[in-house]
Amino acid sequence: MKKQIAYTKDDINNLKALIEHFKTLLINYLNFYKEINKKPTKLISEYGELLAQYKLLEENFHISVLGGQSKADLVIIYEENNKKDYIEVKTSTLKEEENGIGWGAALNKKDCNKHNEKDFCYFDYLIFITLNEGFIPNFYIFTNKEIISHESDLLNKSKHYKKSTNRIWIPIKPNPNNNFSRFELSLYKNQDFLERWDKIKSKNKI
Repeated sequence: MKKQIAYTKDDINNLKALIEHFKTLLINYLNFYKEINKKPTKLISEYGELLAQYKLLEENFHISVLGGQSKADLVIIYEENNKKDYIEVKTSTLKEEENGIGWGAALNKKDCNKHNEKDFCYFDYLIFITLNEGFIPNFYIFTNKEIISHESDLLNKSKHYKKSTNRIWIPIKPNPNNNFSRFELSLYKNQDFLERWDKIKSKNKI
């Protein structure tokens, strides 16, 4: 079994340099494929995870990066009491689709051994990162309870992205012909979620 490596604020300068390299790579990639509008989806996802890691280290959390078959993306490690919080990270550039113009990402239920069904038990917090021009991020922080309570508002209505059970969509210009919930329409710059790192900080930090 691989040892779980914890990253701390001591790693933040190296992580910042890595983020800048990623940002340059993304900009160069998009410039090269500009004429066919080809987007590096996997790289954008990885970039979002790096940004989330940086923000958590900035808040003085100790984190571990999950990989392989892990259901969540990151874990906060509370070494004093051996507790952990699992973090799911979703990232989207501004896009236009049948829902209108905004940011969207698949949000899948996954197999839960505890409840013998697919649900959202695999994360304690969802960090949804919306990337603006120049890959400037905004961070929306949702607790697991908030996602579960709005599960019916986060149904996958996309005709293009059909595989996911649910989808988070933050519209800046919603398509008036689509049936959006009040919750979805309220998300853009919603102060209940935008940059709400205090939701995570409410727990004991190391």
